[in-house]
Amino acid sequence: MFSLKLNTKIWTKLLLIELIWTIVNADSTSHQKIVNHGFLRMPTDLRAICKNLHNAKNVTNDCARHLDVVCGNFTLFMTMFSASAKFPETGFGYSTEVFIGHFDQCLSIDYSYKDGRVLGEYCTFGLLIPDVTKKILEPKSSFVMAVCKPSGCSAGDYNAIVNDLVNPRIPQLFIDDMCQTVESNSTVTLTTGFTITSLIFILVATFMIASTVYDAFLSQRYYKTSRRALFTAFSIISNSKKLFTVSRAPSKDNIVIFYGIRAISMMWIVAGHAAIEFRNVSVLNREATLKWMQSTYTAYLISALYAVDTFFFMSGFLLAFHFLQKQQGLPLVKQLKSNYYNHEDLCLTHTWYLSADMQMFLLSPLILIPLSRTLNKPSGYMVSMVGLLITNALCTFVPLIIKLNFDNEFNYYETHTRFIDYVIGITMAVFIRKNMDKPFLHWVKNYSKANINVIIWMITLPIMIAVLIGYQTVQKDQVEKDSQVFTSITRPIWCSGLCWIVYSCYHGYGGFVNSILSWPTFQVLGRLTYCIYLLHRLVEMYYASTTRIAWRVNDYFAFYMFCGHYAVSVLIAIVWSLAFEAPVKSLEVYFNGVRRGTGKRDSITDVKDVVSMSPKNEDTRDFTVKGADREWPHKRFSDVV
Repeated sequence: MFSLKLNTKIWTKLLLIELIWTIVNADSTSHQKIVNHGFLRMPTDLRAICKNLHNAKNVTNDCARHLDVVCGNFTLFMTMFSASAKFPETGFGYSTEVFIGHFDQCLSIDYSYKDGRVLGEYCTFGLLIPDVTKKILEPKSSFVMAVCKPSGCSAGDYNAIVNDLVNPRIPQLFIDDMCQTVESNSTVTLTTGFTITSLIFILVATFMIASTVYDAFLSQRYYKTSRRALFTAFSIISNSKKLFTVSRAPSKDNIVIFYGIRAISMMWIVAGHAAIEFRNVSVLNREATLKWMQSTYTAYLISALYAVDTFFFMSGFLLAFHFLQKQQGLPLVKQLKSNYYNHEDLCLTHTWYLSADMQMFLLSPLILIPLSRTLNKPSGYMVSMVGLLITNALCTFVPLIIKLNFDNEFNYYETHTRFIDYVIGITMAVFIRKNMDKPFLHWVKNYSKANINVIIWMITLPIMIAVLIGYQTVQKDQVEKDSQVFTSITRPIWCSGLCWIVYSCYHGYGGFVNSILSWPTFQVLGRLTYCIYLLHRLVEMYYASTTRIAWRVNDYFAFYMFCGHYAVSVLIAIVWSLAFEAPVKSLEVYFNGVRRGTGKRDSITDVKDVVSMSPKNEDTRDFTVKGADREWPHKRFSDVV
């Protein structure tokens, strides 16, 4: 049965080739031409280029000379021909619609002749053969072929040569997209941006070496100097101690499970982004990969957007948690990076989060300032909670109504659709802050607490898992409106589950979940989250863009790739943190202390600094996990600094 099904798919695609030939070719005797060309010969490969070269018009002299050399040299011709992708490619009935040819073989072509030199030029997306089962005029609805051509020829030259061989209704088949030769691949262009960036890296490296030498050999001699913190700001020794210190000093306000939530959520995001590359590279087993991506146990990959919602929840929680501790005014912030305008043309798409998080922070005074004034009044807690619940309802349904009735454009990066995560975090922070000294489930009789705790856990975890599977199910239908409705409803459900996890673990009733999330190693990984967040997509895109062969996706390959991406991202993040993040924080501590005339920074003075569980801020300040019969010791990171 499987063999019959597979053969049916292959024969369907073979018939598709004949249909493509009928449309691509200019004449109507397509079947006879297929026979004449041995069926596998398209009018766009190097054989057709050589055959029609002298009949073509508007071909540049350089291209004509290069093609004369290539077409007249059998070895050179075969090297260039075999380096290009073929149509149909091997495994055409089973693989993706992207065929990558042989990159290294193409770039190895370097042939000198009497009047010049021919280099092989590899264009990753050099030929687009329209898929007639889709919209022909859309480049995304095409078979993408890598082309190896002489360096003197452009896509315009190739299109001019095959112009008489293809149907006029077909758009230009050849394009110059992601093309390179051995010289361009090894040559670094000294642009202004590259020069400035290089100078910055050199300057930072110099500071790190000088600061480390001072810290290792001179700091003890000048230990009492007021500028010691400034001189050791870039020290690898000092910053490594801050990064890798795992401490357990008692602290009432330290919610240590946030380290684990933060680290695991970042792993989840790395895996989800890595799976995106399965759609961007050549895959040998396309049908099997699609089935694998749609299987229930891989639902976490496509549902990784809920990990982002988790970060927004933690950002709102921690901002409110510490604001209510100090109840002081919010700083004025002048920076605003929009993620609404031109959102489809982001250089690094994952940085949309930074824009959204900043915008939510700017909106937070509208909630926090009224809260600080209301909570201190009689019945202020109840009034505040009612107001927050109303705000939660508005943040859930208003964006949904706007999207369904007034906005037909899908924008994954919108801040207002995610603001509900932030508000739920603020709500939970108010609840925990005002009930901090009360026992777990204080409104329930003691003998019932354990049973109720287990029941709620048994309800919460399956619901959160169901959200992930449900989102995957909705995505299979590829209906944007359904997806938007589902995420608008399930975001508050997901964050409500996080509320219970935080509350139960805070009071020591989290069981093995509490133990896992409180794992000391997560303290280090949690501090690296921001740098991992910034760098992991570069690691993944580099791996995908430098691939030389088609991937065969299965469980082991995906697991191996995810772990590799995360491990490499962590290693680079350590270097990045020691070079940039930690020194900037040390300088901030020093200059804030100088500004206040104290010579050192206060423990918590700036509300913006406590948004510490978003990927962009590592300083965790005071958070505690309080056990039912003990307190989990953890030294606040600000003291370690």
